[in-house]
Amino acid sequence: MSDMEKWTGSAVGSNTQITDPQGTINSVVTDYIPVPLTDGGTAATAVAEHVVHTVIHRCKLGQGPAPGQTGLTPVLEGPKVVTGVAVTASGTDNFTVTINRRRAGGAAVPVASFQSNVAGGSTVLWVPRDLAIIGDFQFEIGDVLTVAVAKTGSGVAIASATVGARLTIPLEKN
Repeated sequence: MSDMEKWTGSAVGSNTQITDPQGTINSVVTDYIPVPLTDGGTAATAVAEHVVHTVIHRCKLGQGPAPGQTGLTPVLEGPKVVTGVAVTASGTDNFTVTINRRRAGGAAVPVASFQSNVAGGSTVLWVPRDLAIIGDFQFEIGDVLTVAVAKTGSGVAIASATVGARLTIPLEKN
């Protein structure tokens, strides 16, 4: 049996189950949460924090592949953002997309982010950019994930009038 034949999987909606007959992976992708984002193509328009997911089982944010991981092993990707326009990195006019965890009555706790400043870099139309993961957060049943897009200076558009941006948040069951 080839390596490809050893892996089986099925995807329905935002649920993906991976079966590993050899027991070589320790986690299972349980949810890919697609989050549409739009600012209407307006540089100064931020995207207010809004709820994108309520956690229904204990899990953590997808961390991406282990260093040096190659081959046919299914690789869990970390959270990514794709902009509907190219965005040039700027130290003064940029955007920051942040994924937060909230618990009942609690403050937003950032878990991942990307900023289009000089350090964070530019975005290329249709090319996913990784969000930096801020710690190894465990999500409990009932936790809420929110997303916000802040703008600094004059801001930058992350979408056009007709093409939005998209954020993908993978969760691993643990």
